[in-house]
Amino acid sequence: YGDANWKRVAARVIAGKACVRCDRPAEHAHHVLPRAFGGSDDPSNLAPVCSRCHPSLERVARQRAYWLGYRPVAAGEPPRRVETARRARGLEPAKPTGDPLAALLAETHGEQ
Repeated sequence: YGDANWKRVAARVIAGKACVRCDRPAEHAHHVLPRAFGGSDDPSNLAPVCSRCHPSLERVARQRAYWLGYRPVAAGEPPRRVETARRARGLEPAKPTGDPLAALLAETHGEQ
C-alpha cells in the first residue's frame, strides 16, 4: 500500500467523494474483492469509505468473497474460485409453495 501508484489511484478514488456506507467524507479506498483474494488495485474494484466504516466493510468483504467461492491467493496471483460456494449445514433452499402469502400467514399464526 505504500507505493506511489497505489497512492495515486487511492487519491483519485476518494477525491471529493463520500463514504459509500454513511456519507461521511471518504478517507480510504476499500477493495471490494480484497487483495488477499486476488482483488486488484483497479478503480473498478475500489470504493471510497471513511475510517469508521472501513474495518467493518473489510470483514464483510472477506466473508462475502469466501462464501462466493473465492479463496485467498499469494500476492500477485489472479483470483481463485472453487466450484461450489460453501453452504451452512442444515439449510436447504426453500421449496416453492402454491400460495406464498397463505404459507407465510399460516406460519405467523402457527397453523402450519
